[in-house]
This record gives sequence, C-alpha cells and structure tokens, in this order.
Amino acid sequence: MNAELWNCDFMAAALKIYLDTFDIESWHSLMPTGLFYGITTNPLLAERAGLDYSALEWGNVIKTASTLGARELHIQVPDTSEDALSFASKRLQDAAPHKLKIVIKVLEVFTLDYIPKFPISLRTRLFYIILPLRKYRDKIRMNKPVNQVTYQERVEFAKVSREGINYSGIKLNEFHPDVEITKLANAKFNTHKLTPKNPKSDVYAIYFHGGGYYSGSVISHKNLLSQITASTNMVTYIFEYRLSPEAVFPSAHDDSKEVVSFLDDLEQGKDSIWIGESAGGGLAAGLCVDDSFTFRPKKLVLMSPWLDLSDKNKDRNFLKNKDILILLDGMHMMGEYYAGDHDPANPILSPVFADIQEFPDVLIQVCSNELLYNDAVEFSKKLKKINSNYELQVWDNLWHAWQFFPIKEAEDAREKIVKFINSESYSSSK
Repeated sequence: MNAELWNCDFMAAALKIYLDTFDIESWHSLMPTGLFYGITTNPLLAERAGLDYSALEWGNVIKTASTLGARELHIQVPDTSEDALSFASKRLQDAAPHKLKIVIKVLEVFTLDYIPKFPISLRTRLFYIILPLRKYRDKIRMNKPVNQVTYQERVEFAKVSREGINYSGIKLNEFHPDVEITKLANAKFNTHKLTPKNPKSDVYAIYFHGGGYYSGSVISHKNLLSQITASTNMVTYIFEYRLSPEAVFPSAHDDSKEVVSFLDDLEQGKDSIWIGESAGGGLAAGLCVDDSFTFRPKKLVLMSPWLDLSDKNKDRNFLKNKDILILLDGMHMMGEYYAGDHDPANPILSPVFADIQEFPDVLIQVCSNELLYNDAVEFSKKLKKINSNYELQVWDNLWHAWQFFPIKEAEDAREKIVKFINSESYSSSK
C-alpha cells in the first residue's frame, strides 16, 4: 500500500472514532482544529471513513494549512488566521469535559494502537501530526495559575498521568524476547533487574526513568529498557523513586542515592553506566554534581535531559511554539511542584547552575526544537570549559524523548548510545 493510502486510512480511522462518539452534526465543532492536514479537501478520505462527502457541511469545518517543513502548524478560519494550538485548545475548553475525553481517546487509539503498526518509514510523520494533541490536552488540564491549583488537583493530575505513561510504555515498545526481568526481593525501593543472554561480566547499568518527577515507573519504561539492555548486552537495573506531589525534593534525589549505593554493594567490583531520560537525566546529573555523594558512573547517557527546572532560561520562549509535545507553563509548573520549598535553580535540581569541577564521560542526546534543547547546550558548554569528555548529539524535526517511540530515529539514537558505551575512547577510571 502506498504512503497516500496509509495516511488516508489513518485519518479515516480518526473520523470513525469521532463519529462513534458524536453525531454528524456535532463532529464539525468537536474536531481539534489544525490536526489532520488536508482533511477537508479529500473526498477519498471521507469515502474510506464511510461518509457521504457531498452531504457534509464542509464549509463549517475549519480548513487547515500546514507548513510541516517549517515545523509550524497554522489554521485558516474565515477572515482570521490564528495559531493552531491556542485556537484549538480554546475550542476544546469551551466544551469540556466531553471534548477533553475525545482528545484523550484519540491520543490512546492513534498514538498507541495505530501508528506503531504503520511502516516505520511513515511513523515519524504521523507521530508529528498526532502528538500536538497531548499539548492541547495538557493546556486544558493545566488551565489554572500555579497558586490556584489545590494539592488534591495535583494528585489527581499525577494519577491520570501515571496511568497514561504506563499504558504508553507498554504499547509503544515490545519487551525484547532475549531479556529476562526479575524484581529484587531485598531492595528498599521497587527495583527490577533486566538480564540479557550472555551479559558482560565487568559492567552493569542503572536506568533513571523520566516523567516530570510526577510519573514514570518500572511498568512504563521496562519495554524500552529491554531493547537497550539487549543492544548493550549489560545487566540493567531500573528503580522507582518517590514522586511529586506526594513527595518533593530532595526525595527522588535521596532515593536515587540509596539505590545507587545498594546496587554498588550488589555488583561489587564492577563499573556502572548510568542512563537517564528527561527528568531521569536531570536526576542522574544531579547525583554527579552532588559533592556529598561519592559514587560516579564510568559513563553517563542523558536523553533529552531536564537540567534546568527554573524559569530563568528565556530562550525557551523561542522554543515553546516549536516543541510539539511539552507546554512551557506546564513544565515550569511541574518544576515548581517538585522543588517544593527549594529554589528551582538549586544546582542539584538544575545542574546547569552547578559549579562543575569534574564530570563523568557523558553522551547527551537532544532535539533542536524541544524546550530542553538549551538545557543540553548550556550544560555542554560547562563541560567544555573544564575539558571534560562529552558528546552532544542533536536531532532535528523530532520531539522530546523521541527515543521512547518506535521510529527509525529512535533506533538510530539507541545505536549511537551502544557505540558510546562500548567505545574505549572515552573510558575513565571508576
């Protein structure tokens, strides 16, 4: 099947989901505007969705104009042109909660059930089209100033997010068949060991999961981690630290120190590799700049790391409309929640502000149009000043933590991680 028909089937399925939930008269106002490129001018699409194209009141449907090459989406309405995100989220807010429910339903179905079944050559573009819905959803869910959000509302938001990331982790990646996973019975925190066939005998890895410090778990990340474990041929551990808002800084930091110390005793005499993604990357880097903590990895891998929880980085205002996945206000809100009574610019919370004298050999992967791009760039500048061994790898036209998704670019990123881990050119003493 050619790409045009694959895309048509994808969009037609979207129409069916809407029509299964709402009648045809409601559909025009319920569709998130600016999402499906060319949807209002495609008779074949309507036909495959089981609709009478000529009978639809297409004049009432907002037509879309997409400039994907520039990584910007705009919508055209009668006599008005507005930004797709702000316009679509406003329309959704006007009729919440039932519109929010349909957005979440579409997210689950397309992101997790449909796109991974497409040819891998098409997945990146399809994810790029559908992922902005998460931004719409989060904008609706975070529609209050920080000082007006109650603790219970934060807890409820976190619970929903945790369920979502767990489900995403299971659906987006398959657990590698050549890897075994077991739970450590004598660990204080929920810690699991992933073992590949014929693992290396002199090194092991520790994975610091992401999730904005309020979500993420063994369940959400074990499938992805099994792929990394199989590729690196290392025993790998993943653990769960306490999450916000129930526990704030320094809870996750202290939990991580305990786990690292416990695993060092368990794997005596072996080198360790630390791998962290998003908030987990900031957590791992925070340990490395904590002078009170003596353990350091042989090598460190940071994937889209969150290294600055403050709102001091003004460059993020430039990136906020380029990042298709993360809301700037939402990111700052979550950073403040986790920081609690501490300054978000605390160097352990935000390693970009650390006075670094030495640092482990590190690979940093980031996307040029994600909000955390400058976190990686500014941190790399610090490492360059002290002549530390580091490698900054930048991808374009993707999104935050793309390594988590079943796309060709994620496979490429993981290959580079394996190459970095196996390379002796950056080796350092334990």
